[in-house]
Amino acid sequence: MIMQTKSRISDPEVAEEAVAFMRQEGHHSTAHRQHVKALIRRYPGLQNTLDAVIGEFDLLTEATSLNYRLAYTADLEATFTPVFKLMLDNEATLFRPGDDRVASLFIWHFVEEVEHRSSALIIFNSVVGSELYRMRMAPSIFAHVMKVIRIACAGFNQHVPLSERQVDSLSMFAMHRTKQKILTSFAPYLTKGTMPRAFDHLQLGEQLVALGSVFRSQMPNHNPDHEKLPHWPTSGSSVTTTATTAHAGTPPNLRQRPSRSRQGQLMAEHCSPTFAQLATELGFSCQEAGGLVEFRNPAALENWTLPVLEWTIIVGSVLALELAIVRLRRNGDPTNLVLWFGATAYLFIIEPPLYFPAAFGIEEQVDTMFAHNVFTVDFMWGRLPLYIIAIYPLMATLAFEIVRMLGVFRKYGPLLGAVCVGFVHHAFYEIFDHLGPQLRWWEWSTSNPINQPMFDAVPLPSVVVFAALWPMSLAFCVQYFVGRHVDAASTSRASVGVAHHRDRPAGLAGYVHSPAPGDGLRDGQ
Repeated sequence: MIMQTKSRISDPEVAEEAVAFMRQEGHHSTAHRQHVKALIRRYPGLQNTLDAVIGEFDLLTEATSLNYRLAYTADLEATFTPVFKLMLDNEATLFRPGDDRVASLFIWHFVEEVEHRSSALIIFNSVVGSELYRMRMAPSIFAHVMKVIRIACAGFNQHVPLSERQVDSLSMFAMHRTKQKILTSFAPYLTKGTMPRAFDHLQLGEQLVALGSVFRSQMPNHNPDHEKLPHWPTSGSSVTTTATTAHAGTPPNLRQRPSRSRQGQLMAEHCSPTFAQLATELGFSCQEAGGLVEFRNPAALENWTLPVLEWTIIVGSVLALELAIVRLRRNGDPTNLVLWFGATAYLFIIEPPLYFPAAFGIEEQVDTMFAHNVFTVDFMWGRLPLYIIAIYPLMATLAFEIVRMLGVFRKYGPLLGAVCVGFVHHAFYEIFDHLGPQLRWWEWSTSNPINQPMFDAVPLPSVVVFAALWPMSLAFCVQYFVGRHVDAASTSRASVGVAHHRDRPAGLAGYVHSPAPGDGLRDGQ
């Protein structure tokens, strides 16, 4: 959403605020995805719940305008400061009795939401600038919020055993509590657990103040900077400290977080706003994507297809290199070796500028087109998985060998042979190219004009350039400068061998069938 909004922001300060806001929300998304993945590993049925929640937001994105989604974010974010102040001021009863790992995650999130409490409104006011519109949209926005929360709570009731969740996850909804009380009075076995309300033990006055602040946050001219802030956490609080140790990969707490100016420097160095957004959508943080090379546990990747994909491609590429070396040693044919290294060289020429357009001075013309998910072995700060390096020579070798074995180069020359290589490569590559975004191997930036139009899940430029043109041009160069000379020499040797073979049998036949004197053959025998 922020990337779609960027072109409509004219104020540099607002643009900087939008980038900082997107980056901080990306950290939140990454941390919560880790938590959700852990829950799904324990309760696999929750994957259906997650899919349903994501589906609701996908439908919202398709059915509403950008202005509405900006209002959605501004309205929702405006409520966080009073609600989270109520919760943080009562952390001793709301968080301390729970699991430190989960408590620290949510406390860290709440503190950071309070920190950027004005960001969403600043962006909304700069782009849309209609307080009346934001206020009119509030009822439908919060109806959608409650719908999503209900889906999530119902999913916990369905997929997490009562013995482990201990409460009815839907107990925050008054109508559900009333219905359950009536049902269980006649049929106690229909209970879904006790139905406590989280704030029942808090002072009524505090709850009323928070409620009033929530109502005020939806009014015109609301300024979150004037909101009262939580009294807690303070520096050195035990739960805040736990936040830095209980969650591997979770961003540090507020005390340890770098300043926004330093965050801007970090993003300028390695993370364009587009890549940061794509990384967030894929479930990792651009700022935490390692260094020049990084290794990960294959079992901890997004899904099982990622390690299967990368090891299949890597093994295939190694076998293609082995084939090239064997042909060079046995037959003196360097064609496959030139093809293998040529494809790899093409990769290192074309891919880095696409990963770091700002470093190459082309960000205004290109910007980030896509982002790979993180794999077992990654290079260049999470941009380049090892299997991508391997897939270029593998696919090129596969397509080239099919065309070469069919005799197309020999019969029709390098140009038509190269066209056929491009066609064969395209046929194989499009399977990979369409599966990739759907299985979360990578994510395309659909807001980038270069990626338009889309051919289902794939940009048409990818269909043309990556799938057909580059293997076609590589195949032509390899066959024209290397392969045709090897084929000509091979044909010449074969012709000489055939001529020699034809001469030699005739002499042998004359020698065998011409009787020599005294060979024992007599007339009449």
